[in-house]
Amino acid sequence: MNIDDIAGRAKGIILEPGKEWPRIKKEQKSNMDLLLHYALPMIVLAALTSFIGSWSLHLVVYQLAMPLVSLVVSSYVINMLAGKFESTENLNNAFKLVVYAATPSLLASIVANLSFLLGWVGLFGLYSIYLFWIGIPVMMDTPESRRLGYVLLSALVIMVVQMVIMAVMAPSWGWGLLAG
Repeated sequence: MNIDDIAGRAKGIILEPGKEWPRIKKEQKSNMDLLLHYALPMIVLAALTSFIGSWSLHLVVYQLAMPLVSLVVSSYVINMLAGKFESTENLNNAFKLVVYAATPSLLASIVANLSFLLGWVGLFGLYSIYLFWIGIPVMMDTPESRRLGYVLLSALVIMVVQMVIMAVMAPSWGWGLLAG
């Protein structure tokens, strides 16, 4: 894990996504490498700040599981959808797209988890949608005419994946209607 590499990539994808996506596409990084050396450090840091902000081990487990499972499952589903949108199926590119587009969400959760007073910082995570929008034609070779549908369906898939994870984890926490 190289903090400078993570910071450099995060800065590049957030500030200059149009230049960064073609660089990302050319890189030869495995999906495991992306998870372990890029996403996981941010996910662990978000889980730690969640513990500092809430002192809840349940929330820490959720903060670790939700992004990891969501990134992996969403990448597979987005790759499987590629053919429906005249795009190129390539799991590694789908993985890069999902992981790097999630950068603002991952970074925002680090700060937002410290206190409920900082929850508004989570809105920065919405920038991930824009990064996904910019990245999908580059990473998945999506034609402009199919881009909107692919992005919308991908967003829906990501939300459903996250709701399923929450529903699976909620019974052990006793969360209202989800626990019933």
